[in-house]
Order: sequence, then structure tokens, then C-alpha cells
Amino acid sequence: LECCGVTNYTDWSSVFGRGKDVTIGCCIEKTDDCFEGMAEKPIEEARKYIYTQGCYQAIKSDLQGLTIGLGVACLILAVIQVLSITCACGIAKNTQQYA
Repeated sequence: LECCGVTNYTDWSSVFGRGKDVTIGCCIEKTDDCFEGMAEKPIEEARKYIYTQGCYQAIKSDLQGLTIGLGVACLILAVIQVLSITCACGIAKNTQQYA
């Protein structure tokens, strides 16, 4: 998703004790030192080396158009599960009568 942190890249300053580094997953190009000291850099400078957008916003905008489809799919699966349980209970009840 090309993102870093929850709200933005500065979230990593409170996670690491040193307060300077972000994770290597934030780097645009993976090099050995692309993440060092980036949590304290201004956004204009950090954009050259790491993704600065937060992952919450990236996921939210990525799923924006899919929410209705996902909701409908969940409801259809729930109906199928209820019907399957009903059929299974009916079959189990009928087999006990003949045993």
C-alpha cells in the first residue's frame, strides 16, 4: 500500500526507544540505511526516501469502493451457512429415526 505507520511515518518515533528510525518496510528503495533517522526528518526530506502516508488512510481509501460488495458477500455467506446448518440438522434427525 506504500504506507508507513498508522497516521504517518512519525508514529515510529514513539515505538523505537531511540525515536529516530522507521521500519525498513517504509523505504521506497530498500537499502541498508534508508530508514535510519527518518522519523525526525521534515516531511519534504523524508518523502525522498520513505513513504510518508499512514497505513490507516491507505487501507481506508483502498477499500472505499468495495464496502458495499463486501457487505453483500458477507450476508450471502451467512445465509448459506444457516441453510447448511438447517440441512445438516434435518439429516441428523432423519438418520436417528432409522438407527
